Order: sequence, then C-alpha cells, then structure tokens
Amino acid sequence: MNRFDFPGADIWAQEGTEVTFGGMTAKYLSTPGHTPGSCTIMLDNSILFTGDTLFCQSCGRTDLPGGDWRAMLKSLKRLYDLPSDYQVMPGHESLSTLERERASNFLDSLGKTGIAILFIGVADHVLKHGITSHQCHAFSCPCYCCIEQVAVH
Repeated sequence: MNRFDFPGADIWAQEGTEVTFGGMTAKYLSTPGHTPGSCTIMLDNSILFTGDTLFCQSCGRTDLPGGDWRAMLKSLKRLYDLPSDYQVMPGHESLSTLERERASNFLDSLGKTGIAILFIGVADHVLKHGITSHQCHAFSCPCYCCIEQVAVH
C-alpha cells in the first residue's frame, strides 16, 4: 500500500514533519523496528507517543512480518539519546517517563558506558544467545561477546 491509496490525507508525515494544532506542536520521528513505518510522535518537547516502539520496561515485538530487531535497537537508542525527560505514552500497557526507562529498561546498561555501541553487534549477540525481541527488557546476558564498541564521534 502506498500514500496514494489514501487520497483524503491532508499531510503526509515523514522524518521531522511538524504539525501545529491547538497551540501545540507535534513532530514526527521515524522509529522503525516493530514495523518498517513505526513512528514516535513528540508533542511539545514534553510527551512521546511511542506506539509499539518503547513500552514501560519493554519494547515492541519484531518477530511478526515486517519487524526488524536491528532497526528496533537503533530506534530505541535514538529515543534514549533524546535530551531531557519526556512523558512516555506507549501503544500498550503503563505510562512511563524517558528518564525511568533510561534507569530501568535494558537501555540503561547500554547507555551509561560513555561509548557508542554498534547495535548490529548487539542484535547478533541477542540472536546468538536465544533472547527473543519481545524479551529485550530482560537483556542481561553478561557475555557481551558480540558487542562492538567504537569511540563516540
């Protein structure tokens, strides 16, 4: 299906598209992984509508058609790296904050190292050790044998 299948749309969102309404501004962030078209909507630099990308202490599945675990990891890292704190409004389950997810979600063990992590290595590690994508919040294997680390540019 393509965008021309929906002739009534007023706006076709893509990375960085901003829409202002009722005194608020919503910004479209591409966060693929759960599906190729997954996105996060940032509202007024204070709320993230994360859909099926980031949940409270978890993330969306990638084992269904179109899911991509490596893309999910990159999207989660992108959200982790956003400055400041945000209210997180996921597509399912409990509400959270980005600060809480940085502290308690699996991203915490990856983000505090002070180095960039090549998430392809992480994905290979996770697959090698049999951790499924919907268990990413439980990523706790201490081996890290497949993670490649590079200096931050």
